[in-house]
Amino acid sequence: MKKVLLAVFSVLFFQNVGYSQSRYSLGLVLGPNYTSLRGSDFLENTTPGFGFLAGLSIEHKINKTLSISTGVNFEQKVIKDERDYPITYIDESIGIIRHETINAKTNNKFQYFSFPLLLKCSVGKSKSFYLSGGPYISFLQKHKKESKFVNKDGSGIIMYGSNYKYNFPLADEVSGEYGVSVGIGKTFEIDLKNKISIEIRDNIGLKNAIEDTMIYGESGVIKTNTLNLIANWSFNL
Repeated sequence: MKKVLLAVFSVLFFQNVGYSQSRYSLGLVLGPNYTSLRGSDFLENTTPGFGFLAGLSIEHKINKTLSISTGVNFEQKVIKDERDYPITYIDESIGIIRHETINAKTNNKFQYFSFPLLLKCSVGKSKSFYLSGGPYISFLQKHKKESKFVNKDGSGIIMYGSNYKYNFPLADEVSGEYGVSVGIGKTFEIDLKNKISIEIRDNIGLKNAIEDTMIYGESGVIKTNTLNLIANWSFNL
């Protein structure tokens, strides 16, 4: 599926280069995103987090109503995980066994390169509002995680550090994804060549981002949903 989508993106992108350059615009994309996970029950301790995206867009105007937009974005999607862990250890200073509870808060930062392919339909009298939709594909580049620990029983943290793997199951197995984007936006004309558009876009992941990995005897499922607020400054070529 990844190869098929990439082939479609490439063919449409390079095929359009032969058309009239006046119908093209190049843009700079920037904005925050808000990502949540859905799927298996083992995600119950995860909560959505704010990240960002930044990138380039290129748009080909078919007519006054329709256009095709693609590009490349660097995205950082943030997922938070918080859970309590019971620990048992021997307090050598007084020679007794202690039972304590550790609270762990982990910030996961998944970094992707993403490629959307969108059909935009301008609506309204002035054609300044638009609807967009189409597929996207994302390739995971890096997964960063930071954990903070608090002993809920008041003692210090022993033998637990920020590199200890307290996180939702299969977090390290997350890979790339593909899905469908739907959005609504408005374009503001600055002059004959420059414009700024503001768009709310929802990226709905359709692929299981952890393949067929098993956990607790069941197949794990992680799919993403990312809500984006995108500002795009573009200029005609």
